[in-house]
Amino acid sequence: MRCPYCSASDSKVIDSRAGEESKVIRRRRECLVCRKRFSTYERLEPLPLMVIKTNGTREPFDPAKVRAGLMKACEKRPISIDTIEKIVAEVEYAISNYVMEVPSKIIGEMILDKLEKLDTVSYLRFASVFKGFNSIGDFIELATLLKSRTGDKMVTGEESDKTIRRGRQQAAGPGAFGTASKIAENARLALQAGRQQASLAEGAGQNDQGSGGDNGTNSGKREENAEPQNRDKGQ
Repeated sequence: MRCPYCSASDSKVIDSRAGEESKVIRRRRECLVCRKRFSTYERLEPLPLMVIKTNGTREPFDPAKVRAGLMKACEKRPISIDTIEKIVAEVEYAISNYVMEVPSKIIGEMILDKLEKLDTVSYLRFASVFKGFNSIGDFIELATLLKSRTGDKMVTGEESDKTIRRGRQQAAGPGAFGTASKIAENARLALQAGRQQASLAEGAGQNDQGSGGDNGTNSGKREENAEPQNRDKGQ
């Protein structure tokens, strides 16, 4: 450590004290050249916890990403910011037990476990991104799984993945629910057919009214034409 006064590299420690809950050590030093004293601080620099993503890449753990995912899942739900911050802190504390690396799947399962006890809608929203939902069958199967749970029994992540895969297979095949696009197309066709039927019914009603009015007018004309003829006969 160089002296801040004369830049000499020789110094000696004359006092050491721990501070900030023993996370920092303050050392009082004396320069052996100019005899002036100065203080240095030693702090423990922890290695960043790396997250192993599903594609095998690694990146430092970022609590802000956990917070952003929770904010999106809990949007317009009766969940306070304090509750979200509490979940972030609990997840961060839980993964601190891992020494160097933690799979992203572990973090996601921790968040799902807490959201399931908090709010079903937020749980399904987060699961749709975390599990990679791409069809309505995924939501149906997971919602059925949640409904069938009893007590405090929890379903593991592996079991949840198997359930979602079954839902995707059912949605891809000629099942009762079909694919999301097929359902949307059927709904559009049904709506279009209903509008056409309503339009035809309205047109038929207008034609009936128009025919009735014409008949009455023609009848009146025939009566008017018949009256002069009767008068001629009487004369």
